[in-house]
Amino acid sequence: MEARGPRMCHCRDRVGDCGYFVWYDPPICNRAKQIIPHLLNRIGKYRAKEKTYWACMLLSWLITFVMVMLYANYKPKHVKPRPMLSLP
Repeated sequence: MEARGPRMCHCRDRVGDCGYFVWYDPPICNRAKQIIPHLLNRIGKYRAKEKTYWACMLLSWLITFVMVMLYANYKPKHVKPRPMLSLP
């Protein structure tokens, strides 16, 4: 079984340790060349939708906050307050 992961070629001269290496990636098959761009486009569409959903959610939170603050500060002018009952 072949080990998966990045492949690299390096200098065989281990004594000098020149630090030379090159990543080696074998060519991909034709089917993968057809599928990968389609998958990347789908990911881009989902990310665009996600941004729209976040914007809508933020807007709904903002509207809810404003409505709660307005309701908390709302004092009707036409309703007279009831007198407090005193206990004997």
